[in-house]
Formats: sequence, C-alpha cells, structure tokens
Amino acid sequence: MYRALSVSSAVALVLAGASAADPDLSVTPADLTPEIEVHDYSNRRVEEYRVNGHLYMIKISPAAGAPYYLIDDDGSGHMEYRRDAAGRDIRVPQWTLFSW
Repeated sequence: MYRALSVSSAVALVLAGASAADPDLSVTPADLTPEIEVHDYSNRRVEEYRVNGHLYMIKISPAAGAPYYLIDDDGSGHMEYRRDAAGRDIRVPQWTLFSW
C-alpha cells in the first residue's frame, strides 16, 4: 500500500509540473542587439559593446588614425593582454582592412 501511495504521489507531482507554465526560451532580435556605452576623451573615443551585460568588444577611435578593436576571445568580459610574457597569448588590436 505504501508503494502504491508513493508511486501515485510521484505521478501527481510530475503531472503538476507539466501543467505549470513553461518559461519562454525564445530569442528575439532585441536580445542580440548590443548595448553601446560611449566614452569621449580628448584624444580618443571608446565604445564598449555589451550583449546581456557582457562586454565582448571595445572599439577605439583615436583622434588621428584608423579605429581599432579589442575583442574578448574567451567570453570572460575582460580584454586580456600581457606585456611581460613574450610570445604567450599576445592579443593585438584588430583593424578593419576591407569593408563593403
């Protein structure tokens, strides 16, 4: 009798969970639109691009010269670079060579 009661209560819990509203997991274009935070300085303009609060790219537009980009390769939100470790994980700025 105890086993029948536990099986029936387990079935009731599963059915109750199935009737609960499922969360909306759809992705809309608004979810993928980056938030851009702009900082103006005397010699450059810095634009930080974020999606869902996570920093993934920085565009730096110097007063003289072409703009360049710093990209977060591992998704941590930090733009890592090392000046003291020669040859290891060197991340160089990226320039746009061609566009159309």
